[in-house]
Amino acid sequence: DRQALRTYLLNYIIQRSSLWKMPYERRQLYQVVAVLVKRGWLEESSESKMAFFARLDELLASDQVTMGLGLLSALVNEFTATRATAVHVTKEFHMCCQRNFEDTFLKRTYQMVLTIVDRLRSTAKQHSISSHMESLLSAALGLARDVVEWDFGSP
Repeated sequence: DRQALRTYLLNYIIQRSSLWKMPYERRQLYQVVAVLVKRGWLEESSESKMAFFARLDELLASDQVTMGLGLLSALVNEFTATRATAVHVTKEFHMCCQRNFEDTFLKRTYQMVLTIVDRLRSTAKQHSISSHMESLLSAALGLARDVVEWDFGSP
């Protein structure tokens, strides 16, 4: 079951602090989760999709912001026409998923990212900016840029 595998991988990523020492492996796991989400996108209920995004919201609101941003970034990349992983799906399937994501969750994704940017900005006003905070802000702004530059004209 694709959803069970996705949940397992998500929990695995969350529970394995050793992954922070392996950035390449961590990014690959994020990408696998994003591919699993996309492969089931047209079959899953909107409740299941909302539950997944609620889980991302929890990560972003916790001390696991880096992980939440990484997963969200992998997800946006997977649904983007020019960056999608070649996973043996038809162009029509990809375009259907992209349009559905665009119509249902792209705005929410953007709002999630802006919330993180605002939280980081507020924290930066109160404290000096650490290199970790700077990298988080850079990642969040890069993701916001990806959403703003979304190709709404894809066929």
